[in-house]
Amino acid sequence: MPPGAPGSRSPVSSKSAQAQAVLEAAKNRLATTQSLLVTTQENYTKSSALLVEQQNKLGDIQTTLTKLTATTISLVRMIKILHS
Repeated sequence: MPPGAPGSRSPVSSKSAQAQAVLEAAKNRLATTQSLLVTTQENYTKSSALLVEQQNKLGDIQTTLTKLTATTISLVRMIKILHS
């Protein structure tokens, strides 16, 4: 077909179509990456909140253990005094 005839593709329009396809693929990759970023940020936020919650529970457990240890020491002293 001669250049410019209906149905013919010039090198410029072929390159333009290729560039458009590359652009669309890049847009799709960007959209996917953005979606994954949002999901990752949401997971990070939830994980951080859960970590803080677990750290608070651990702190409560450590406080309880400290109190129990102090109580046990007092009881041991009382038993020693009673056996003296």
